[in-house]
Amino acid sequence: MMGWGTGWGMGGWVLMGLAMIMFWALVAFGLVALLRPSSRARGGGAESTAPRVPDRSSALHTLDDRFARGDMTEEDYRQRRDLLKGS
Repeated sequence: MMGWGTGWGMGGWVLMGLAMIMFWALVAFGLVALLRPSSRARGGGAESTAPRVPDRSSALHTLDDRFARGDMTEEDYRQRRDLLKGS
């Protein structure tokens, strides 16, 4: 009987299967890393450290919330709302 009792048996097949899965996972990860645009190209690099200009609608929403909570008087609210609206 040639080949009996030598080799790794069933454990060798399992190990080989796991190694193949890990190999293809590394290949897939490498392809995704190469094909995916870098964070610098998307604007997530050093260029994005500049302060953002807030959206006017969100500023008005925040102002409305503060007035509703009672954080400011009606006069302050009207002044700031007119300033944000530009009138």
